[in-house]
Amino acid sequence: MKKIPRIILSLMLIIQIGASCRLCIAAEKNIGLTDNAADSSSIAEKGISYSEYREKNKDAQYPEISVSTDVPNIPLKEKRAVSVRVSVESGGWYQVAVTYEADTSKGNDIQVSFLIDGVLPFKEADGISLGRIWKENQESGEDGVLVQEQVPGSQTARLSAGNVYSDEKSFFFFTRGDHTLTLESRCGALKLSNITLCSQKAAATYKEYLKSLENSGKIPENIDVQPQYIEGESVSLKSHASVKSAADYSSCITRPYDVKKDLINTFGGENWSGKGQWGEWRFETEKAGFYKLCFRYKQNYKSGAYSVRRLTIDGEVPFKEAEDIDFNYDLDWRVLTLGGDEPMYVYLEPGTHTLRIEVTYGNLDGVLSDVQECLDEMNVLYRNVMMITGATPDSQRDYDIEAALPDTPRLCKELSKRLYSVIDRLVKNTGKKGSETAVPEKTAIQLAEFSKDVETIPQRLSAYNSNISSLASWLISAKQQPLLLDYIQVAPINSAAPPANAKWYRSLWNEIKRFIVSFTENYDNI
Repeated sequence: MKKIPRIILSLMLIIQIGASCRLCIAAEKNIGLTDNAADSSSIAEKGISYSEYREKNKDAQYPEISVSTDVPNIPLKEKRAVSVRVSVESGGWYQVAVTYEADTSKGNDIQVSFLIDGVLPFKEADGISLGRIWKENQESGEDGVLVQEQVPGSQTARLSAGNVYSDEKSFFFFTRGDHTLTLESRCGALKLSNITLCSQKAAATYKEYLKSLENSGKIPENIDVQPQYIEGESVSLKSHASVKSAADYSSCITRPYDVKKDLINTFGGENWSGKGQWGEWRFETEKAGFYKLCFRYKQNYKSGAYSVRRLTIDGEVPFKEAEDIDFNYDLDWRVLTLGGDEPMYVYLEPGTHTLRIEVTYGNLDGVLSDVQECLDEMNVLYRNVMMITGATPDSQRDYDIEAALPDTPRLCKELSKRLYSVIDRLVKNTGKKGSETAVPEKTAIQLAEFSKDVETIPQRLSAYNSNISSLASWLISAKQQPLLLDYIQVAPINSAAPPANAKWYRSLWNEIKRFIVSFTENYDNI
């Protein structure tokens, strides 16, 4: 019985020594752990928006240096925070990159807050998403069902918390001197290994890309290799479990294809539509040289519009034009060559490469941002008018809106003008007016009428509210960027593009065979 107290005392001593060692190591590396992190949400309510934050220090420079701080794989659980001391030699705007490994016990995105010297730099810094890495395992599933597995491993991401529509990662302003950076986990756990303040390196244009290669003796010319096909369903890694491969039998030349059964032979679709969602493929090249990339895809989801993707190879955007690749609408399959009618080639060395395709908004980001701002102001106007008229205005009463809200004519005229600008940009991008411009145009017309006679607003308040709802639904739809990918062809520059669709006689024969096979199918097992 006397041995038990001694054992307890020994265990307490070991725990105390371990805790002291951990604090010593953290102190030596200017790293601090906090169990009860500050309530950053209360700070966020008093803070400024990202646009106001950028405007406040708009004349600051963008130093082309990096400040990196290693963190010894500190586990960061929910509601805990880690603080790191950094010394900034040149003040200005920096992006913040974090290297981390996500805890695989959960599947949702990790939500963190980022503070500088104990304060949120702007309100949106209270809800920054950090992604996870997933893969598909068809062999583990039953009856061809894909099993989604989370992949443990380190990844690096630049914090993005500003304009949700912009592809630009967030910039943070630092004065010269020492600062404390705090990363707090709001939802989900991770292991943090590095925080780096870095500059944004703009991608070179295709002409600049070619020029730099020509200066080192690398000139676009054909090489003696066979075209290879990177199948969409062979995706190595991806950003979300919901983004997955699928079976498609709408074309008999989709690879692979079997008339008797539906094979998993494509990647994406409607589930691959959210900003930041990506798929990554690995492939081999035998010889160094320039290669042409062709994508066989279907985008029959957004009539009169297009979906946008960003292409990276081995973690880098090869040239600026690859940041914004448009996949146009069509009811049938299409083949897109990178660069379009004037192909843009990528230079690859022999060996293994990774190719990532990521959902982005491209030149739609300004359109979506403007519509969101218009919606916000339209909602404010609706509430202000309703405070005067009530929910059901009296059609026989004169509410004298212009006297109560004198800025309304100017506001309606400005909002109408901005929506017409949105329509012009959409037409410029798509080449025609269509269903994608109908809702903004209807709303712009109504606002223009309001600007001429604001006293008609009470009688048309219900229609105005309906237009606000329609425009909000339009915005939600416009943010979706669905795309179904069959394969990516990597080929010598003189190779012909693959066919988008089968010849009519081959399609006819395929339908006949499918009809015959349908009589032998055992539908009891479906």
